[in-house]
Amino acid sequence: MKFGPERRIRKRPEFQALQAQGRRAVSPHFVFIIAKAPAPDALPRLGITVTKRVGNAVRRTRIKRIVRAAFQQENGLVPRGYDLVVIAREDHRDLCPADVVAQFRNSAKKLLRSLTADSGPKAPPP
Repeated sequence: MKFGPERRIRKRPEFQALQAQGRRAVSPHFVFIIAKAPAPDALPRLGITVTKRVGNAVRRTRIKRIVRAAFQQENGLVPRGYDLVVIAREDHRDLCPADVVAQFRNSAKKLLRSLTADSGPKAPPP
């Protein structure tokens, strides 16, 4: 599957909106933020943030490539109608796409459950 611009979050206001309304989960190497997309049936989009604290440009680019590869390989990783932002916390030389997927899956159930609980019907107050 091609990873074109329609599948990416690229603008700062989009990142900020996702961080404000999304749910977070922390793993050893990443912070995952997931939120509902503007269109309910839209393909999932991915945003990646890797700061200079993580390493030099070569290492930061490597992490971005690995995260993108994990997102592409696992097509059903993020359901339709949701966007995902991945913030790298630290680099690990042996990091591979399977590690990214495993770390996301450990956090995904909690993230998606909290999102669906927030959007579901609210019980009337007693």
